[in-house]
Amino acid sequence: MSQQGTQPTDRASSAAVVAAAMSVLYSWYVFFLQGKQRRGIFIGLWPPTILAFASYLEQTDMVENMQEEME
Repeated sequence: MSQQGTQPTDRASSAAVVAAAMSVLYSWYVFFLQGKQRRGIFIGLWPPTILAFASYLEQTDMVENMQEEME
């Protein structure tokens, strides 16, 4: 990691973690407070998808960086 500051992928990963945490809280709200169990479970499936997509993007970026360094 560079010492110049946060890289774009670091900020994207942080945003993905925040989005995943917010969707967990929202799913709990919908499930418990609104009483809509099915919708709460559906929203509860979003965090793994968000984190998997962020991981894919980060890995793709790492592969591209490694390929550039090898050239």
